[in-house]
Amino acid sequence: MNLYPEKDLNRVKADVFWGELTSSAHVVQIYEKENAFLETLTGFIGAGINAGDAVVVIATADHLAGLNKRLRSHGLHVGSLITEQLYIPIDADEILPKFMVEEWPDEQCFIEAIVPVIEKAGSKNRRVRAFGEMVALLWAKGLEAAAIQLETYWNRLQKSKLFSLFCAYPAAILKNDAPGAVRLICSCHSHLISGNEGSVANIAYQPLHQAI
Repeated sequence: MNLYPEKDLNRVKADVFWGELTSSAHVVQIYEKENAFLETLTGFIGAGINAGDAVVVIATADHLAGLNKRLRSHGLHVGSLITEQLYIPIDADEILPKFMVEEWPDEQCFIEAIVPVIEKAGSKNRRVRAFGEMVALLWAKGLEAAAIQLETYWNRLQKSKLFSLFCAYPAAILKNDAPGAVRLICSCHSHLISGNEGSVANIAYQPLHQAI
């Protein structure tokens, strides 16, 4: 799936890309390779920690375990970061049921589940950046409309709580209607990151015209 025409990509250092994101930025990566995704997410977390931000990561248990290994390999002390609430990892499979009602996300329940986490991260006047994998879990279950609805909840929450947001979808789950699915997902986001060139040090991206 060729999502990233060479002429449309901007290439910058990862710390520059992540550092320049505004509190309204909502970044998405549609990735072909698991390693590209994990490397990008590691860079997202590391850049936040280095900038003194608090980072909330809502991901699957397997991805959290993989992240911990990568973060440690980059010299970050995961346990200390968690204790200091600079890094807040949350199992996506555990928090998702807290706001799903009959296969649809309930906005009030979503707020009750997520806002305390964002507020905890933002204590001590810290900037907050968050990653969420729940939308991809919904899409993988065939709940595409629910995933897009959840994206809109995130966008609304960003307006009141002021945090940058990153999410990611494996390209494999979009294969039934890849072009249409990608257009729909992109309409919810401000930037699209390459899923083929993910790394801790560099980012290849394309600005988007967020419509939702």
